[in-house]
Amino acid sequence: MDATWLMLVTAFLRLLLAGICYRSYRRSKSQVSLTFTVIFLLSVVTGAARFFAVYLGSTLAYFLYVFTLLVIAALVFHILALLGERWVKKTHAVGILFILSFVLAFVRTFVDGGVVNEAVPTVARLLVQLIPPFSFVFASFAFWKYGTGLNPDGRFFIEFGFLLLAVSLFSGYWLAQWGWLSLIILLNAIGTMCVAVGWLMCVYDKKNVKFHWDERAIK
Repeated sequence: MDATWLMLVTAFLRLLLAGICYRSYRRSKSQVSLTFTVIFLLSVVTGAARFFAVYLGSTLAYFLYVFTLLVIAALVFHILALLGERWVKKTHAVGILFILSFVLAFVRTFVDGGVVNEAVPTVARLLVQLIPPFSFVFASFAFWKYGTGLNPDGRFFIEFGFLLLAVSLFSGYWLAQWGWLSLIILLNAIGTMCVAVGWLMCVYDKKNVKFHWDERAIK
């Protein structure tokens, strides 16, 4: 029952964050904020799929969990493309990573399920295991470089909260495997608190909330 309540609360918070990003998109028309909206909506699906996979033993739910997690990683690359990273090709990166996500999700489902362990090459196993820690580092880089403007205003608290939530989202599976579940909960709690405080500061100052990444994004 505790796990059910945790899933529901987490889903509500992620929907709230998706709403904040969508409101920013309505005002700024930035594709970055729209992509963040999609990421947080997908994270709700990810959380629900993981719950059904762990507590009901559903192989299909586990596949959906891994697949949506990897699609989120692809969308982060898309954000970098929108922000003008030259080494990320906007037209190709998302499509390639989407297909790769499907393949790796299929492989990982069988690797973790013990169905075709011997048939999966060692390189593929290593690649699959490296995805969560790679996403941990990549999410930190992306959000810290482009998300935070380092200004002590409401937007900074919102964006710093997004950074913590992103780190928790992308590295959750990896941290759980190492027994650091309390760290995941702590990152979620602090990140959500930062977003809430920042949002209240923006409302109190009557600012038109436009994130720093909206100002940098290529139109």
